[in-house]
Amino acid sequence: MKNVLFLIGTMSVIAGAGCSDDGGSGNSTPTSCADHFDCTRDEPYCRVTSGEGVCLPALDECTGDDTGEIDDGPAAATTIALGQSRDGKTCTGSGLERDWYRIELASPGALEVVVAWSDTDANFNPKPYDGDGAKLDAADGSQDLTGPAPFNSEIYEGLAAGSYYSEIDPNTFGIGEPAGKVAVAYTLTLQAP
Repeated sequence: MKNVLFLIGTMSVIAGAGCSDDGGSGNSTPTSCADHFDCTRDEPYCRVTSGEGVCLPALDECTGDDTGEIDDGPAAATTIALGQSRDGKTCTGSGLERDWYRIELASPGALEVVVAWSDTDANFNPKPYDGDGAKLDAADGSQDLTGPAPFNSEIYEGLAAGSYYSEIDPNTFGIGEPAGKVAVAYTLTLQAP
């Protein structure tokens, strides 16, 4: 059983089906894709419709977030190491805007990924991947989504040394969803379990 820590990895390029439409990217020959790991720093999103995928530019769907920030896909993920924290903002109410982090694990072991935020109407989920873009399963975890200091914590065990990725997925829940597409602050921490 392969349990891996939260989104870290090296990029791989997978040839996808060709696309006849540029998907709004402004390119006459768009990059084909099967998932976000096939896309580039300048076009980090893979949108797949009718079995064909095309890489699209970073989105600016959010008030208070960076305009078309480059960390919206794995190709330009922000690096974070074990024992570090990073503050970020990402857009709630958006189906596509995410923040990505690259984690380099120097030696085999376990990792705990903690995402904390203060807006009780938001919900952030770490989505971990290995270097090839395969989703990882957590060995354990905890969460408090309704308290005064909401958080999600996941533990990944049996990780090989190498690169992984974590996508911060902003979800909303309950009745009090933040109005519109607004940036909500969070803190990401990587620590030994």
